[in-house]
Amino acid sequence: MLQHVPNWLKIAREQGEYESNTVFLRRDGTPIPAHVRITPTFRNGQQIGYCGVTQVLENVDPAEVAPNISRMTRVFTWLVITRAPFLTAIIVPILVGAAWVAYMTQGQPFRRCPSG
Repeated sequence: MLQHVPNWLKIAREQGEYESNTVFLRRDGTPIPAHVRITPTFRNGQQIGYCGVTQVLENVDPAEVAPNISRMTRVFTWLVITRAPFLTAIIVPILVGAAWVAYMTQGQPFRRCPSG
C-alpha cells in the first residue's frame, strides 16, 4: 500500500480530496478493510500538510478492496525484510576468499607444508 500514498496525496492536492477503499494492517499483521479520505490542509493560503480520516469497513472482505501491488514493490519489500544487501556484503567476500584459497592451493587448502 505504501507505493500508493504519494499518488493519493497528489490527487488530494490537485483535486481537493482523495477518497478510496483500501486495506491497512493491524499490528499483528491481519488486514483491515477501510475507507480513507485525504484532504490537503491549508494555513494562510499555504498548504501545510494533509488530513486523513479512516473508517473501518465492517463485513467487507479485505481482498475486495486491496489495491494492486506492483512486482517491483514486492521485490523491494523482500529485499528490505531479508536485509539481502547486508547479507550479500557479508557472504560475497567470504565466497571470494574461499575461491581464492582453493585456487592458490589447487583444492587442497589444509595440506601440510613440507618441513625443511
